[in-house]
Amino acid sequence: MKIKSETIKEIAAVLVILIIGVSIPIIITYEKEYNIEIKKDKDFEKYNFSGEGSVSNPYVIENLSIISSKKRGISISNTSKFFIIRNCTLGYNLFNGINIQYIKNGTAKIYDNVCFGHSAEGINIVSSDSLKIYNNTCFDNKIELSIENSNHCYVENNHLYRNRKVTGQEKIVYSGLILRNSFLVTINNNKIEKTTRGMYIVNGFNCTISNNFVNQVYSLGINFISSSYCNLTSTTCISSTYDGLSFHHSNYNYVANCSSIGNNYGFYLSECSENILSFNKIEKNREGLHITSNSHNNTISYNEFLNNTNEGVNIDGSGFNIVHHNTFSFNNLGETSQARDTGWNSTWYDIISLEGNFWNEWNSSDPYVILGSANSTDLYPLNDPISLIVFYDSSKTFQSMKLIITTLESKIVQEYIKF
Repeated sequence: MKIKSETIKEIAAVLVILIIGVSIPIIITYEKEYNIEIKKDKDFEKYNFSGEGSVSNPYVIENLSIISSKKRGISISNTSKFFIIRNCTLGYNLFNGINIQYIKNGTAKIYDNVCFGHSAEGINIVSSDSLKIYNNTCFDNKIELSIENSNHCYVENNHLYRNRKVTGQEKIVYSGLILRNSFLVTINNNKIEKTTRGMYIVNGFNCTISNNFVNQVYSLGINFISSSYCNLTSTTCISSTYDGLSFHHSNYNYVANCSSIGNNYGFYLSECSENILSFNKIEKNREGLHITSNSHNNTISYNEFLNNTNEGVNIDGSGFNIVHHNTFSFNNLGETSQARDTGWNSTWYDIISLEGNFWNEWNSSDPYVILGSANSTDLYPLNDPISLIVFYDSSKTFQSMKLIITTLESKIVQEYIKF
């Protein structure tokens, strides 16, 4: 039985209509579901987000799964509307999972998202002040979370990690959290694991870093470069191949109630001055604290240096440092001293109370001789160890040295708190 050509044409036309009818919604859905790109306020209207972009009714971008889009997963720039990104899963997209740049101060919250497998940042924040970034999980990105030229941001409860610990054979530097050129940023209660670098603070000013946990990073646990007037408290670094907590060209920082355990150097200071290290526990490192390269006038007090393979404290090429009321126990076993000083004019006791440090092998009121060419001596060694079950004095922090916030910035902060 032959089918007329007219009938064939009619069937073909119906099929074309059916294909178009099915494929167009799929294409539209794909574009809406698998890539969000907003370059101006009006672009929010292209998507079916709830909200209207006000502080009381922000746009809500939520529950999206954006995988392998060949574009950034969610990218928002140059906007002034308020918005929330939450409960989204972003993986293997081009460069970033979430990319935020040049948005109005205090207009975004980013939380409860999962970002993985990106060639650049899982979450990338650039030139956007007063953002809240919390409860996100970022893993197996080159940089899990990056914040640059962004002030007053709040970063809390994020888990940043690689599934496999980075080794020395890796050609790429993987980072947990990078903060660059930013001030008054709060970084609290984050967990970073198995990256090359844990937390990397460059040109940070007056930032507060507290209650973080850094574990099994290959290179540096927490690294400050050219960063000053920061407070690092109640943070733990464990099992870094190199430094647990390191400072380079960084001055007037306060470090308290931190633990550095099982690293190469527990603490490392290079070309750093006027820092205070107090109430910290430095234990089972190759070396406890290394002060080098013209690091002057640092105060090391009320710390515990325990079971470090080499010296508890090693002062090298630096002067006028003060070391007092610390507990030194079982460091540098086999040598005649638990500390070394090849610098100059360091003082190994408190000049006001005339009390020095506790040395567990020293049961005498005689001065304790420090190894090294400086010929330093603890003139007033203590008979009993210093207990860290003492709350550190928060009045000694450098928060009082904050920048003077302008009227405009105060208004921004108030909007941020309301949002």
